[in-house]
Amino acid sequence: MTNQPGTKPLVPAQARIPRWEYMTMSYNYSYGSTTYEINGEKETGLKNKPLHETLNQFGLQGWDLMTIAGADAKLYVFKRQLVRPPEATGNGST
Repeated sequence: MTNQPGTKPLVPAQARIPRWEYMTMSYNYSYGSTTYEINGEKETGLKNKPLHETLNQFGLQGWDLMTIAGADAKLYVFKRQLVRPPEATGNGST
């Protein structure tokens, strides 16, 4: 890729495509105890933490709440834009 004098450098189209990472959080409140699972694994560091504090913590880390699912609103799906280049997988997907 070459540029004409006085023009902006050309950027490959793939470099401009936003890349995302996703996280799921399961929330359970039962018998006065709150537990969380992050991406399917128990997160003991969040045990008994109020839901709104947990959501605020994720927001401060750049996570954007995308959807809430489940009959009792127990599954939360988040995404945030990757700030690092995608790992070399050879197939161009994230």
